[in-house]
Amino acid sequence: MFAGKMTIFVEYRASISSEITAKGNATALVSSIKMSEIDFDHVFTVEPMAPR
Repeated sequence: MFAGKMTIFVEYRASISSEITAKGNATALVSSIKMSEIDFDHVFTVEPMAPR
């Protein structure tokens, strides 16, 4: 079982936090290409973000 806290930061708004839990069976994903070749760049933002 996994338990954690998810926090969403939205510009010009208060952050939203929620406790989350998950359980079940999982299977690892195996990439067919090198992981170093994957680059999503800034998918959701135009500026790099850093953890607070």
